Amino acid sequence: MPSKMYSTRDYEDVLEGRLFLVDVSQATRDHVVQTIRKKASEIASQRRWNANDFPWYLRKELQQAIDNILDNM
Repeated sequence: MPSKMYSTRDYEDVLEGRLFLVDVSQATRDHVVQTIRKKASEIASQRRWNANDFPWYLRKELQQAIDNILDNM
């Protein structure tokens, strides 16, 4: 059972793919989601990016979103 407090270690583990988002506290989860949204906003504004520069979790989410878009075309 995850604690209710924010954990820097869990935050980094989720972003690096060593932990699942559902396995961390709500505070940590909120911070991860905020980081992902910020990075996605940066991607959208720059229009050029290298997927290997981003955390594992973000790369996975981007790949799923791209697959969903292509499947619905």
